[in-house]
Amino acid sequence: MDKSMQAVGIYDKIASKYAESFKPKPKEANLVKQFIKLLAKKKRVLDVGCGNCDYFDWFEKSKAKYVGIDLSKEMIKVAKKTHPK
Repeated sequence: MDKSMQAVGIYDKIASKYAESFKPKPKEANLVKQFIKLLAKKKRVLDVGCGNCDYFDWFEKSKAKYVGIDLSKEMIKVAKKTHPK
């Protein structure tokens, strides 16, 4: 098993606890907000490695069509639970 798949296995094991403990960092939050301002009028975002979709609410508020994907099935389950859309 290569290292990337080992990492996926780790995220599958810790998905719920990771989601509970994760808080966006101010520097990351600023970058996401700046990115949203740069999007075209018909905003579409593909979040590769979305984890638990930490920034989904910000994209939704900006009327962006957001799609998040992740290799960790458990992280996607957490994301769908907290952000059913």
